[in-house]
Amino acid sequence: MYSLNKMSFWTGFNAIPPCGFDSNLTVDFYEAAGHRLPSAATCSMTLWLPRNVSDPDELWNLLKDAIHMSAGFGKI
Repeated sequence: MYSLNKMSFWTGFNAIPPCGFDSNLTVDFYEAAGHRLPSAATCSMTLWLPRNVSDPDELWNLLKDAIHMSAGFGKI
């Protein structure tokens, strides 16, 4: 089984490119209704996180689930 790293989930890159990124990494927030996982857009390098999760462990678990479930997208 392969694993997708956090950077490739957010940016599509496995490591920081030698000359850096062309644009800034962006974090945006959404109001979660129900159980909605964090998501990312690799083209705009935007990470969307739920605003109403107050427990850091719960947020981390949601992010881990999102990363794990996205395996297979892009290059591995």
